[in-house]
Amino acid sequence: MWCLPDKQCLSTFRGATHKPFVHWLTRTHTAQGWNMFAPNPPRQNVFLKVVVTDADGVEHDMRTDMYDPERKPVPWILNDRIFKMNRRMSGGESGGGDWYQKWHARYFCRSWALEHGGALPDKVELRKIWYRIPGPDEVARGGYYLPEVQLERFGKESHLYTARCATDPEAQPSDEILARHGLPAAGYFKPWAKNRHKKWDQQHQKEAAK
Repeated sequence: MWCLPDKQCLSTFRGATHKPFVHWLTRTHTAQGWNMFAPNPPRQNVFLKVVVTDADGVEHDMRTDMYDPERKPVPWILNDRIFKMNRRMSGGESGGGDWYQKWHARYFCRSWALEHGGALPDKVELRKIWYRIPGPDEVARGGYYLPEVQLERFGKESHLYTARCATDPEAQPSDEILARHGLPAAGYFKPWAKNRHKKWDQQHQKEAAK
């Protein structure tokens, strides 16, 4: 009843059918609006994996998504927006997420430094993890699937983006931020200089020359 379309022909009883369970659906975040998703339901479960390589070359999985058991609380009744952000950055929805990837990776460069005495890691890699969702015919034959088993048997991983923490703009905490965390100045901050004022002046010089 909840997923009945909002059409005039159903207006006399559609609202009344929602009343018995509207509080349950809204508080458990299970309300749906099928007109938002049809006719293209998801065919894959996609996750974002963040791997930090420290100065010694050791890789550290930051365990940022539900591929890791620590990120899958049971029962799961609260909505965590980080999962939607991860899907966006990994290309799981609304395009490739290229713009967000570099800034997300640079954030982990900075946060790692703040948590490790100001020492920058070598790099931060974003990796896409995914597995295919069984189709309706498969589920009808074999029953429901367990995400953990599906991920272990059919999960795939591919590289998305690499941030170089020592050279990429804004990948280092500034001396002001270091001081705020009680750390000594490092002088390695590289701002994201877009030189817009310089470009503005050059454009006006060209117009004046004409």
